[in-house]
Amino acid sequence: RDDSEVSRLHASGRGPTGLGSELSACLHEALDLAEETGRAFDPTIGRLIEVWDLRGSGRLPSNSELDRARRRSGAFLVHHDAATRVARLRRGVRLDFGGIGKGQALDRAAERLRAAEVESALLDFGGQLVAIGAPPGEDAWTVALASPVDRAEPAVTLHLRDASLATSSQSERRLAVDDVVLGHVLDPRRGHPLPVVGSASILCDSAARADALSTACLVLGRQRCLELAERWNVGVCWLEPSSTSDFVQHNDSRFREQLFAFPGNNS
Repeated sequence: RDDSEVSRLHASGRGPTGLGSELSACLHEALDLAEETGRAFDPTIGRLIEVWDLRGSGRLPSNSELDRARRRSGAFLVHHDAATRVARLRRGVRLDFGGIGKGQALDRAAERLRAAEVESALLDFGGQLVAIGAPPGEDAWTVALASPVDRAEPAVTLHLRDASLATSSQSERRLAVDDVVLGHVLDPRRGHPLPVVGSASILCDSAARADALSTACLVLGRQRCLELAERWNVGVCWLEPSSTSDFVQHNDSRFREQLFAFPGNNS
């Protein structure tokens, strides 16, 4: 949207720009998560998304175009003072909150419901969930992760209560350009769309954090994200296609505590 607060920030050039409380909070958390994940999640990838046209029909950029977009990406190019809510962008950086905005919206919605003393609710925003309490007479909400092979098929069922569950995968939007298939998730460190096929799910208290870390996990790969689960204090579930069955499941102990059933293989 040309009239959004983010668009106005982009239009301000390198000058300092005052931000509203919600955008400032979102930017602050996104920059913190970029540092925590070693840029596996990064809100400054707008130029890279543009050069690959990942929001459109897709394209293959030239080396010079890609190099220019890389130089305009990186959290170090954003100065943000959370106390005064002032931000300044360098080198024509373009912010993109596609990896955290959905979670931020869910957190705000859940805050409103809890403030209104709602004790039981399940929020679903495009597949990311937030559970408040449990259904009447139940201990938790029963929810499912989609198969990485067929999004219409449930793969893993688990209990969810007072937590968020976010999944990142390459199965939803894939673009074919000159016989090259581009996934919609981009590795900010390399500047290229990910070749990986599968899904990474994060279970934690914060929807924004779950949203961003699920993207980071897909970028980092199965082994690394499982290693980081304890440090991040989250549950991780990785699903990938298998030659012998529909999928193979890998998860950590926190995620296993919430499992209700284990369809398919588990390792």
